[in-house]
Order: sequence, then structure tokens, then C-alpha cells
Amino acid sequence: MAKTHAARAADELARLRQETSSLREYLQSIREQHDGAIEELKSSGEEILSSNEELQSTNEELETAKEEYQSANEELTTVNEEMSQRNQEMGRLNNDLNNLLNSINVPIVIVGADLRIRRFTATAEKDLHLIATDVGRPLGDLQWDFTDPDLGKAVLEVVSKAAPRDYEVRNREGRWQSLRIHPYRTSEGRIDGAVIILMDIDVLKTFQDKLQYAEEYARSIVTTAREPMLILRNDMRINTANTSYYKLFRTTPEESEGQPLFKPGETRWSAPGLRELVEGCLLRDGAFDGFEFIFEDPVTGRRTLLLNGRALLREPGMARMVLLSMEDITERKRVRDFLKVESSGFEEAVRERTAQLQASNEEMEVFSYSVSHDLRSPLRAIRGYAEALLEDFGDQADEGAKDYIRKIIQSGSRMDRLILDVLTYSRTALAEVHIHRIDLDSLINDVIRQHPDLESPGITLTVESPLLPVMGHESSLAQCLSNLLLNAVKFVPAGKAPSIRVRTEPVGNDVRLWIEDNGIGIDREHHERIFGMFEKLNVGDTYAGTGIGLAIVKKSIERMGGKVGIESELNQGSRFWLQLPKEHLPKEQDPQEQVPEQIAPPDPHAGHLAEDKSN
Repeated sequence: MAKTHAARAADELARLRQETSSLREYLQSIREQHDGAIEELKSSGEEILSSNEELQSTNEELETAKEEYQSANEELTTVNEEMSQRNQEMGRLNNDLNNLLNSINVPIVIVGADLRIRRFTATAEKDLHLIATDVGRPLGDLQWDFTDPDLGKAVLEVVSKAAPRDYEVRNREGRWQSLRIHPYRTSEGRIDGAVIILMDIDVLKTFQDKLQYAEEYARSIVTTAREPMLILRNDMRINTANTSYYKLFRTTPEESEGQPLFKPGETRWSAPGLRELVEGCLLRDGAFDGFEFIFEDPVTGRRTLLLNGRALLREPGMARMVLLSMEDITERKRVRDFLKVESSGFEEAVRERTAQLQASNEEMEVFSYSVSHDLRSPLRAIRGYAEALLEDFGDQADEGAKDYIRKIIQSGSRMDRLILDVLTYSRTALAEVHIHRIDLDSLINDVIRQHPDLESPGITLTVESPLLPVMGHESSLAQCLSNLLLNAVKFVPAGKAPSIRVRTEPVGNDVRLWIEDNGIGIDREHHERIFGMFEKLNVGDTYAGTGIGLAIVKKSIERMGGKVGIESELNQGSRFWLQLPKEHLPKEQDPQEQVPEQIAPPDPHAGHLAEDKSN
């Protein structure tokens, strides 16, 4: 039993030892595995650390790439914005180009280097008969309005030489046009076609032809003019001269043209002040007239010339030139000197004759007053005695005697008026007067106030104010107006109310004053006659008058430098007009300068002059 237990224990111990040995071996293997695992973990840790470092490096590279991508994105955004702006600018430029081409009223055609049409303006479409489908077509396929030059060859020449060309062509209608071909340059400076411009220059060409004709015409006039003429350049040298100049100074074009006018040592043109006058024309585009100088001709002797100078019209930038014209006044001066000597005695005779005429006028005026007084005194006595006879003994006389006495009184009154009218007419031709401005509105009103008959009931007097002012003598014109207005009131058919119209109108440098009425009128054949002395168209006592009033009106108006006239038909009224200068003269003027004769002041007793003749 004990052996069994011992055996069992030994077996158990052996088993345990074996298990312990196995366990040790197992533990050893586990330890080795653990050590291997630790080594592997260490290796894995190193690999992880290496991978981590690689990942960190990759992350950094990714961050860098991200930043690069962001930078590239920003650059792309900027480029995109720039492209958008450039597209907008290109759009605006294209719109500007289209609007410019559409608004230019000039035919323009743009062609490529292959001579195909790229673009053209609306004016070219109209004038050159192009249509939209012509874009892209060769120039040679189209029919142009001109034949010379060959447009295709001309464009090729411009493209090959890179230089513009200008041509003057005529279309089928005969109008001149300017054809300009310019090379089409790109922004890189490359020639990629041409620009064809066609402009109508027919008016300019016509003007140039007329200008050339005028130049030739002026040259022919200067050449054939009888007066010597020459043209000086700005350096005082002779540019050209006419035949008369060469003949007068006995020279030739070869000897004169290009030579200085004022040569040192030569006395021909050395007159004092002449050089300064010519220089003044050159420096200030001036002129001078009537410069007199003398030169010695070797054949005819001393000659006197009258010199005129003018700066010629010139274009900007052109040198100044002066035209000198000469007039030989030798003979005229000789005659003038002769007449000057002879006229001294003639002037003395004229002064003596003038003094005699003045004395005669004074004597005539004294005689007129004497005659007026001497003739009117017995007339007043006859009229006074007749009136006294009628007043004192009228009741004792029969009707026949009374009628004779009344006729004596009326005849005396008419004779007295006639004497006064003749005296007034005489004064009109002799007395002095000063011409000045007259306000017709004020003058008409004064005349109406002085003659109550003009404001009587039933009379229509229309003044179309404002009346234009005139130059004249106020009192004389007032007398003329009084005569005409009172005649218009008097010379009307019985039972008809007078109607008078006064107005003015401008006639050139004068003013015409109209006095129109509805009176008996005057036959056309008597229009000139009525302004004569003692002319009466109405015989008898129907319309009383002396026949001098209208003669005084005419004389007075003529003395004031004016005219008088009438428009009338029998039984259709009359339209008298007085024409005097406008208010363009000085306020006061010497009467000898204004009118050839003097006007008499109105006589205070001349109111009856209106009782003249039919109007």
C-alpha cells in the first residue's frame, strides 16, 4: 500500500516535474514570444512613429498644396474678373466701333489681307450699293462706281508697302471723290488688310478750279493793267511785275525778278518814308495810299508817281507779300500846277461875283418888303373905304351897288393875300435855315392846335402814330403841313364830311410823310402842274386861293433836301407825300452842307396860304 502510494507520489511527482518542465518550456516559449512580441511592438512602434512622421509630413504637404490651391483659385478668380472686365471693355469697344461706323457720314470699307470685305459703314452701304451679304466677298466680285484706279491692285500695293495712298476719282455722275486707302494695322503692328475711305470733294474741287481760274484771271488783269504793278516778297525782293512796270522802268523780268527793290547805292526807290511804309505792310498786313515820289527817267526826264501798297491775302503759315501799284501823274501834276496859277484869278472873280449876288439878294429882300408895304397900303385903304361905305351908306344903296362894294372888298382881300404869298415865296428862296431833327408827332399836334378848323365837328383827322422823325426845318415844314391839311379840309364836295389820314413810311434813307384825303381829287394830267406858281385848277369862287401855296410847299421841301409828289384821281381824293431824310444826320449841320439853298422862315400872316387850289 505504501509502495503504491509512493509509486503514485513518485508518478505524481514525475508528472508534476514533467508538467513543471513543460510549463517552464511553455513559459520560456511564452517569454520568448513575449520578447518577440515586445520586439515586434517596438518595431511596430518605430514604424508607427515613422508613419506618423510621414503622415505629418504628408499633412504639411497637403496644407501647402491647399494653400497653393487657394492661391491658384484666387489667381483664377482674379483672371476671371479681368477676363470679364476685358470682355465688357471689348463689348463697349465693339459697341463704340459700331456706333462710330454707323454715325460717320463717310463711306468706309474694311478689307482683309485676302481682299475680302470685313465690314463697312451705313453710308458705304448706301453710296457704294453694298448689302449685308457682301461681307466676306472679294473686292473683285463687286461693281464699283469708278473704274480708275483698279481697287484690288491699289489695296494690294498699300498692304505690301504698308503706306497709304490717295486718289482723286470721278463717279459715273461726274462728281469728284477722294479715294484714300490706309493699311490696317493690328495691335502687334502687323498689316492685316486695308481701310478704304471715299469722300465727296466735288464742291472743293469746283472751288479749287474757280480759285485757279480767279488766280489766272487776277494774274491776267495785273499783267495787262496799264498801271505799273509789282509784288514784293517778305525779304523785299521782287517776286513778279507786269508789263507796264517793265516798260516804265526800262527793265526785263530776268533783270528784276528776285532782285531787292531797295538796292544799296541806288536812288530810284530812296524816297524818304517809302521803305517804312512797305515794311509796315509786310509786318502788320497793312496798306497805304497816295505816296508821291519822283524818279529820274534817263529818256523822258523827271517823272512823278503815285504809289499804293496792299498786303496780299495769304493762308496761315505763308510768307507775307505786298502788291505795289503805281500811277504816273506827271502830266496831271503839270496841269494841276498850271490850273493852280490860273485859278487864283478865277477865285477872286468868283468871290467878287458872290459878294455882288449877296448884295443883290439883300437889295431884293428890301425891295420885296418895300413893294409889299407900298402895294398893301393902298389895298388896305381901298378895302377900308369900301367897308366903311357899305357900313355907313349900305341902307341907302340898292342891291347892285352893295354887290359891287362886296366884290371890291373881296378883290382887295385876295390881292392882299396874293402879295403876302409872293413875299413868302421870295423869302423861301433867300433866307437861311438850319437842318435838325423833327418829331413829326409833336409837329402835327402843334399844327392842329394852331388851326381850330382842323378840329371842327364833322372832320375826321387820323394820325397813325408814332410817326417817324425826319431831318428838316421845323417852322417851314409846319407851314407845308398847314397848307396841305387845310386844303384837305377845304377841297371836298359840298355836303361831304372831310376825312384825312396822316402816316409815315421808310423809303431807303428817307421818310415819306403821307397826307391823304377824300376830296375832289386831281386829274392825273395836272399832277405836275399844280406845284407851279399861280396854278389854279378850280376857276371861280367855289374854292378860293392864290395858286402859290403848293409852289411854296415844293420849294420848302426841296430846300430841305427832300421831294414832294401826289397820287390822285378826279373825284377820288388825293394822297400828297413829302419825302425828307431819315434821322441819320448830326443834330445840327451847316445849311450850306445840307441843302443847296436856304429856306425862309414862315410869315406870321401866311396862314391863308392853305387857301390854294384843288388837292
